[in-house]
Amino acid sequence: MAVFKRVFLCYLLHYLVIIPAALITYFWLPDFPGPTATMEVTSSWFLNLWTRYDSGWYYDIIKSGYTAKSVAFFPLYPFTVKLFSRLLDVHPVAVGLIISNLAFFGLLWFLYKLVQREFGTGAAQKATLYYALFPTGIFFSAMYTESMFMFFVLGAFYFAGERKWTAAGLMGGLAALTRNLGVYLFISLGYLYLKQADFRLRNFKLNSFALGLIPLGLAVYMLYLHVHFNDAFAFVHAQKYWNRELVFPLAALVNSGIKESGPSIVFLSLLLVAVFRLPPHYWIYYAFMLLIPMSMGVKWEGEIRLFAMLRYILPCFPAMIILAKWGRFKSLNYSILTLFICGLVFFTALFVKGFFIA
Repeated sequence: MAVFKRVFLCYLLHYLVIIPAALITYFWLPDFPGPTATMEVTSSWFLNLWTRYDSGWYYDIIKSGYTAKSVAFFPLYPFTVKLFSRLLDVHPVAVGLIISNLAFFGLLWFLYKLVQREFGTGAAQKATLYYALFPTGIFFSAMYTESMFMFFVLGAFYFAGERKWTAAGLMGGLAALTRNLGVYLFISLGYLYLKQADFRLRNFKLNSFALGLIPLGLAVYMLYLHVHFNDAFAFVHAQKYWNRELVFPLAALVNSGIKESGPSIVFLSLLLVAVFRLPPHYWIYYAFMLLIPMSMGVKWEGEIRLFAMLRYILPCFPAMIILAKWGRFKSLNYSILTLFICGLVFFTALFVKGFFIA
C-alpha cells in the first residue's frame, strides 16, 4: 500500500501540472506565432486537447486501416484502441486516452518497484517523480504510444530482474508490437539472462526460450505486412515517405538546431555516466533507445538532421536513475524538479496550441 501511495502521488502531481497548464493555455493564452496543427475529431474540446500530430495517424489507422505510409506505426496501440472502442461503443479518442493514462500509472509502478529493488527506496521515489514530471511527459497522457510502450518495457525489466522470464518475454514481445525499438529488448534482457546464468550454457533453463517472445512480437507484425502488403519489411520501406535516412548519429547531430541537438547531447552525456554507474543491461538498452533514433535522420533543406528527439528520449528511463542518484543532494534535487516542472508546463502549452514538439 505504501508503494501504491507513493506512485499515485507522482501520478497525481503529473496531472496537477499538465491539466491547469492545458486549461489556461486553451482558454486564456493567445495563439502563438508559427505553424500549428490541431485536431477536432470528437465533440469534446477537452478530449481534442490531447490529440495532436501522430495522434491523427493512429486515429486514421483505427478508422481506415493501414496505408503504405502509416505502416511505420506499429499495430498494438491502434489495434487495442479499436478493439475496446467497438466493445464498449466509445469514441476511439476517449479509449486511446484511457489506455494511455492507465498505462502511465502502470509504468510508474514498474519503475518504482524496479529502482527500489536495485537502488533503494530513496532512488525509487526520485526516479519515479522525475519521470512523472519530465518536461515532455505530456506524451504519456496524450493519444500516443509512449505510455503503452514504456509500460511493457519497464514490466519486462521488472519481471526479468525477478527471474520471471515468461512474463518478461511476454512484456517484451508486446513492446516489440507497440514500437519498432521494442525488439532491442532482446539484446539487453538477453545479457541479463546470461548474467543470471553466470555466462555458462549449462546453467540455461527452459525459461530462456521466453526471450524468443520478444522478436516474435516483431515477427507477428511482419507476417501481417507480408499478407496485406506483400512486403514483410514495409515498416522499413515506409521510412522513405518520412524522408528518413540512416546516418551516423553524430553526423545528424551537427546539422541540427538546439531543439534537437540539446536534449540529444544531454542524454548522450547521461549515457556515458550510465556506462560507469549502472549495470550493463540498463545502459545497453539505453544506448539502443537513444542512438537508433539519432541514426534515423530526416532530410531537410539538403541536410540530414535529427527529428523529434524531445519525444524519442522518453524511453531512456535509466537516465532517471542517474538523476535520482544525484538527487540525494537537496539543491540538485530542487533544481531538477524546478526545471522539469517548468519544462512540463511549457511543452504542455505548446502541445495544446498545436506546435510540433516531437
